[in-house]
Amino acid sequence: MEKYFSQIYYESFAKEVKETNRYIHSNLSEKFILEFKKYIYSKKIIIERNTSFYRAQIGCDFYDAILSGSSTKQKLPKAYLESRLRPLRDSAREGRLNPKGISYMYLSNMKKTAIAETRPWIFDIVSVGVFENINELNLVTFDPIKNSNNGKSWKDKIDFDEYESQILTYAFSRPVNNNEKSCDYAPTQILSEVIKNEGFDGIEYQSVLSSGINYVIFDQDKMVFRNSDFSIIKSINTDIYE
Repeated sequence: MEKYFSQIYYESFAKEVKETNRYIHSNLSEKFILEFKKYIYSKKIIIERNTSFYRAQIGCDFYDAILSGSSTKQKLPKAYLESRLRPLRDSAREGRLNPKGISYMYLSNMKKTAIAETRPWIFDIVSVGVFENINELNLVTFDPIKNSNNGKSWKDKIDFDEYESQILTYAFSRPVNNNEKSCDYAPTQILSEVIKNEGFDGIEYQSVLSSGINYVIFDQDKMVFRNSDFSIIKSINTDIYE
């Protein structure tokens, strides 16, 4: 039997939905999606209830205060409130995993990772909210460490057979490039919708901007807001390959 869940069929599917057929797929792409549906059940993980997640946004609010030794009001920063830190429900921008107008909640497992995902610049003020899941979450993981038998990530050199089991890890994890066209999001948006329609609550994937893990939760009502604070960016590290 021919193997339809492989690098070559993913690339064929991705090319088709970006360039030819967005909603009605060829037989080969349908076979790839069918195999993908089977695959995701082997990558199911459960997140225990009341786990903390972080969501960041560049910017803050301000309040008037009179400092000690002064008689004049000064504007001091304070973190955004919950309403500003949640995704917009009716006017969501297009993302790697969500189509325009359909709101998903992007989160991280660490504050530092959430901040890194906003791509701030030096002296930016970044508001960070802490959210917790009300109930257990059933997710599909594309974390390369969890998906690898030997602990290597897609950033490392891996054997071809091992690579075939991780062909989607990079697609879900790689950061959005400002030069990308919206059609470049189509493959992961479609596969995310497949995962959602199979009854999962979201997706876990590796951050390439930090050492942490990112999450997308399909229904933001599964997350409750706990608190928020802000950070001021003092430096940005850039590592390069020589």
